[in-house]
Amino acid sequence: MTHPTVCLRARLGSALVLGLIAGCATAEPPTTAELYRRVALSAVVVRADSNTGSGTVVASEPGVLLVLTAHHVVAAAPNMLRVLLADPAVSGEGEAQARVIASDEDHDLALLVVRTNIARPPLPVAEGEPALYEALYSVAAPMGLGGTAAPALLTSKSVRRGDVDLWEVTGFVFFGTSGGTIANARGELVAVPVVIATFGPIPVPSVGFCVPLHSIRQFLARAVPELDL
Repeated sequence: MTHPTVCLRARLGSALVLGLIAGCATAEPPTTAELYRRVALSAVVVRADSNTGSGTVVASEPGVLLVLTAHHVVAAAPNMLRVLLADPAVSGEGEAQARVIASDEDHDLALLVVRTNIARPPLPVAEGEPALYEALYSVAAPMGLGGTAAPALLTSKSVRRGDVDLWEVTGFVFFGTSGGTIANARGELVAVPVVIATFGPIPVPSVGFCVPLHSIRQFLARAVPELDL
């Protein structure tokens, strides 16, 4: 296993910690449109030279964002990373340079630090796993199209890829969705898509495999212990 390495030069403040663990529950359940808008504000496009993927803001403080993405998205060009911070409520995008501060090749996860004055709310990481066939929500950047959203379903928790457990999720899965956001109905991160199902060289429509919640929580706890998951 490739263990994460952390190279933060500045001490992370308390605002960063609170940004990750604060829940987003409200007195009334959000409508579907409100939920998508909430999740989309935390979803970003990740570019590693010509390679494009997706990511999720999981923590923030003034001037700093932490973005969770897939290791394979950034591995090809770790020194040429940029993050597009799109706001679905307004036209235009902000772009900022990013740096890998932790990575786990086996579980296909990476954590980026982005220094920018563009504020984006962090998406809380769920504490409990979704049930089989629970309705989920996907926001990612297929073919670089940031903020693309679609309903999803958790259809299996027992997929093995080498020595790693993955979840099977049906929904909109295509090139560029790797590293994106799979959220539950409370607007909490539960999975990260990393693999497209294929039949030979042909992608299988709407079927993909994701890093499960327990692996995400373990990775973040190792990567930035201050987050206190």
